[in-house]
Amino acid sequence: MAAALAIAGSFFAASSGHAEDPAPETWQFSIAPYLWAMSLDGDVTVRGNDAGVDASFIDILQQSDSIIGLLGHGEARKGKWGFYVDGVYARLGAKANPRAGLKIESTAELSFLEGGAFYRVGQWDLGNMTDAFGGGMTSVALETYAGVRYTSLNLSLDLDNGVTQANAGGDKSWVDPLLGARAILDLTERLQLIVGGDIGGFGVGSDMTWSAIGVIGYNFTLLGLDSTAVIGYKALHQDYQDGSGAHAFRWDMTVHGPITGAIIRF
Repeated sequence: MAAALAIAGSFFAASSGHAEDPAPETWQFSIAPYLWAMSLDGDVTVRGNDAGVDASFIDILQQSDSIIGLLGHGEARKGKWGFYVDGVYARLGAKANPRAGLKIESTAELSFLEGGAFYRVGQWDLGNMTDAFGGGMTSVALETYAGVRYTSLNLSLDLDNGVTQANAGGDKSWVDPLLGARAILDLTERLQLIVGGDIGGFGVGSDMTWSAIGVIGYNFTLLGLDSTAVIGYKALHQDYQDGSGAHAFRWDMTVHGPITGAIIRF
């Protein structure tokens, strides 16, 4: 069951500050463990064999037979500047769309390692709000970030035409540059909204990659540490291709689904 639950995407975890400007001379650190109920939607090509994949989280649970191997996120910031690193490993199984009587089952072994820097562009107060969640000053902050995402992908297609069975496998790795922005809205002292996304690839690695996310958080104290419980939705798209003909490899896939977790600051 854990196979399709993974930490993913730097944007969510890197949005770990409040909207108010951080102290300029103090280092602040955060960790953000969270779960991503992953679904797959797109097309893959391995050694010239094409397959469409449209697998929900439940479908992936039924097809996967392994657990998470590596996951985590860390961040450090001082004043308006900060740095982040994020890693994820997941092995996902899914049935591919049948083609001309050919049954296809796909397995994707995914590894991501992402790192970069972000900058607090500004913070603006929007007035006072009082409600059941604590009230307080409503404010919004805008941050931009730049980084790189390393992807290691091992794809396997099991082919069955009812008479013979075969396997087509291939592995690729590449690096995508990323540019993004996010907004952190402190609705009240307790409630927080984080939205944003990034775009990258630009033909350096992927032809195109993008991610988008929106989460709502509830601020609380955990063992004396400032923390935020969050829930929301995230999508990550990659369009990578290499080779041609019998050596063609393509990963044109959107990984998406609900996320939930916690941000812990110290």
